[in-house]
Amino acid sequence: MHPPPPLFLASIGNPPPRWHLTLHSAGHILLNALARKLRAPLTAPGYDNNNTPPRSHPGPFVARTRLPESLAPLTLWQSPSLMNVSGPGVVRAYEKWCRENGVDNKKGGRGTGVGAAGFDGLVRGVGGVETGRGKGVIDEDGNVKPLLLKKTETTTTTPADEANTKPIPLNLILLHDDLELSPGKLSVRRGNATLSARGHNGIKSVVDSLVKAGLLASPRGGKRAGTAAVGMGAGGDDVIDPAHFQLTRIGVGIGRPASREAAVVAEYVLGRMPERQVEVTEELVGDLVEVLEKEVKGMMVT
Repeated sequence: MHPPPPLFLASIGNPPPRWHLTLHSAGHILLNALARKLRAPLTAPGYDNNNTPPRSHPGPFVARTRLPESLAPLTLWQSPSLMNVSGPGVVRAYEKWCRENGVDNKKGGRGTGVGAAGFDGLVRGVGGVETGRGKGVIDEDGNVKPLLLKKTETTTTTPADEANTKPIPLNLILLHDDLELSPGKLSVRRGNATLSARGHNGIKSVVDSLVKAGLLASPRGGKRAGTAAVGMGAGGDDVIDPAHFQLTRIGVGIGRPASREAAVVAEYVLGRMPERQVEVTEELVGDLVEVLEKEVKGMMVT
């Protein structure tokens, strides 16, 4: 049996201390709750117990741990950047992590098999599971079933061909706030650069940076010469086309204001999260662990 793939869970938001408890930093709030649950304190590189960072230190904050069931290596990483320019920092940290963890840039990562985990459009809330608009399928027991790719009637698809056309999830998982969800719910969406960011500038920044780095295919077609994708892919000697790679995005529900005017929305997301909503957000940590475990299982499908 192959070891479980490592994951790099990156939260984006706005840096402390001014914005660390705002709605826009819901991803940071949940990441910190996960760190506490897994007993893996987030620390600032370059600092220790004898030399703690100042309160105004923006980060990044990092923890290394393992998921409780699969024992998959898990790195938690809190972005130090302002939300709208998160991308370059996330991608630099992810590429560095790939090098440190032996995730092969040219062969699509470590491991012998990949598969779509089937989480597209999944919406998970405290006390229940529901499907959103997407491709995720949930059975009667509440388990997420991976989708099967459709084959054209005029083409014979061999197992090898099918493996080469399956979407390959990057080891990078993005944790962010989600205006489209009520507090107390998570959304899980997977897609390439064409998957809508739904107006979220932080997601746009990360996706744009992944495209520039050659880790996702450009939505306008083509790819940067000399680049190689990074993710848990099948072994082989050839560079994997970035068109096969997908980014998994986990949204943390924050609700939305009545008005959709840009100024109103901006003021809303930069507002302080109510204390009760912080508690509700932190209570999602069990669902987050479950999603990550399912992600690992999906990535190990051959």
